[in-house]
Amino acid sequence: MAGQAPGLQKRGSVYLLPAFLAARIVFGYYPSWQAGQESFAWDLLTHVAVFDVSVSSTGTLSGTSFWRSSQVGALIAEAHQHQVKVVLTVTNFDATSMHALLSSQAARQAATDALTQEGLGMQPGDGIDVDFEGLAMADRDAFTSWVAALTQAVHARKPSAEVSLAMPAVDWSHAYDVAGLAAASDLLMIMGYDYHWRTSAPGPVAPLSTGPPWSSRDVESTVADYTSALGAAGLAKLVLGMPLYGYDYPSTSAVAGASATGAATAVVYRSARVQAQQYGRQWDQASQTPWYVYQSGGAWHQVWYDDEQSLGLKIDLALREGLGGIGLWALGYEDGSFWEVVRAKWMSTGQPDGGVVPAPDAGADATPPPPSGGSGMQGGCAAAPASRPDGPISLLFVLVLLYGRRARRS
Repeated sequence: MAGQAPGLQKRGSVYLLPAFLAARIVFGYYPSWQAGQESFAWDLLTHVAVFDVSVSSTGTLSGTSFWRSSQVGALIAEAHQHQVKVVLTVTNFDATSMHALLSSQAARQAATDALTQEGLGMQPGDGIDVDFEGLAMADRDAFTSWVAALTQAVHARKPSAEVSLAMPAVDWSHAYDVAGLAAASDLLMIMGYDYHWRTSAPGPVAPLSTGPPWSSRDVESTVADYTSALGAAGLAKLVLGMPLYGYDYPSTSAVAGASATGAATAVVYRSARVQAQQYGRQWDQASQTPWYVYQSGGAWHQVWYDDEQSLGLKIDLALREGLGGIGLWALGYEDGSFWEVVRAKWMSTGQPDGGVVPAPDAGADATPPPPSGGSGMQGGCAAAPASRPDGPISLLFVLVLLYGRRARRS
């Protein structure tokens, strides 16, 4: 057909995306405390994970009111109009409770039944996202077995539904069988953040790379661990989670590597960008992340965060490694600059640095409640931006926006 972009196929009146775009996942967590403050980029999202309900040691659920609310019901209806899946996140962050749950066949079955009914029956949801953090190595095999049973039950009730897992940035206890869990589920969402956390020394939350004065762990090494465990065949199941927040650390000085004088407070993406302009944005070459310092009451504060430049570099990493998706903690923390990067890079030509990367500027200031859950670690400038190609690729980009949502789920 004259003028058709290369790689597009037509089914009836709908153009189907080429494989490298059809598989592009954008998985965003939507915590209950963001209700009414969010603005969903429906043309870019593929999954919204409503956070959260809790599962007990006996397999019973609690905290279901937000999921069952008319607000989430309306969200699901709107998401489905855009061919976006909405899944329910179930959490347990207590090792003793998880051990009791996974050690009992009756409790595991109760949890499976309750989650399948809650996620697919109480609302017309599209799956379950499991966020179990602090798992003990003794429960490694039992966890994998339970995830497989949950996935089987979810697929039996709704074949198009999915089971995803929030996975640690560093598995200190070797409790997560990456290959086994990938085989037992549909997606693995790597929590590529909290390499420095609220009660740690000040430092980058999601260092792409590392070097003095930081530790040897970084996002690149985390991705290497996962891709090594899965091999090429498993890359499509990997989603690289990225932080839309940072931490404000009271510190002993303005020098990187200084000690903390107390626990940090969370600062969301859009607020940090505004404050960085006020106090002077700095770039840490070792971690390839931004930061800034200020004084309050005579005390120093260091704020380590991610912005469109550092997150763009992480998207480049996901592209280079051929991962299936990117993930976000959490929806509502960002401003429009983040979505410009996603559109330019992740949904563009399929090559790192393949789209326009906006220079950091100010966004609307706001401070919703701090991030919680999705802790990966608890228990140097970017390449010059390139212009988006004209011609067939531009046509492809337009067709992605116009027709991609229908094709993505076909």
